[in-house]
Amino acid sequence: MKLPSRSKAYMIPEYSLTGDLLSFLTCNLQYRYQNKGTLPPSKPVQRWFGEFIHGVMEEAFIRWKQNKTEFPWDWIEDIRPIEEQIDLRLQTRGLYPHDEDLFFSSTNHDIENLNEHDHKKLASARA
Repeated sequence: MKLPSRSKAYMIPEYSLTGDLLSFLTCNLQYRYQNKGTLPPSKPVQRWFGEFIHGVMEEAFIRWKQNKTEFPWDWIEDIRPIEEQIDLRLQTRGLYPHDEDLFFSSTNHDIENLNEHDHKKLASARA
């Protein structure tokens, strides 16, 4: 007996149709320019998180390649400065994290005053 094979699972990407439609109707050329013909994330937080993670990994790789820093890296000395740099870079582009995703840049808080919860925010968590 021959059984039919199942097709591969397909996940439909989530996006805000209303937001996209309003943005497109406001200025379709700007919508196409900003989105480069692709659907934007449903929330700016998703865009921030993705760009934050990729930015941190890219910057860490560049620093590792230049300095040959041994692993594991110290969070305060090695990783936190990269997180702050990428966060500030994204803020200049108008992308901000959700309040609970990232321990805010050192301009707002002092590293020495961290409590157990602050440095374990989602975007800043160590695997």
